[in-house]
Amino acid sequence: RVLDFGCGCARVTRFLGCLGNGSDVELFGCDIDKSAIEWCNTELAGVGTFFLNDDRPPLPADLPEFDVITVLSVFTHLPEDMQFEWLRTLGANLRQAD
Repeated sequence: RVLDFGCGCARVTRFLGCLGNGSDVELFGCDIDKSAIEWCNTELAGVGTFFLNDDRPPLPADLPEFDVITVLSVFTHLPEDMQFEWLRTLGANLRQAD
């Protein structure tokens, strides 16, 4: 399972499926931009699961654990305290290695 945190219009998310072998990768994307998430859910419904998140943690409680979380050009837009809040939250949503 892969989460693209701050996915926007999924310009990266849509290509992350290549990380696995065919259909064994579950893609998720989230963003605070409601119109971007609505577009993803309309235009990329077969690519992954896209959801809206708030500007501060937490993420929705019903999410699975993730094997990979990508964060591209998000933290540079956040104050340092929010960066650390999100790092803790995202870390708590990572699957622990056996």
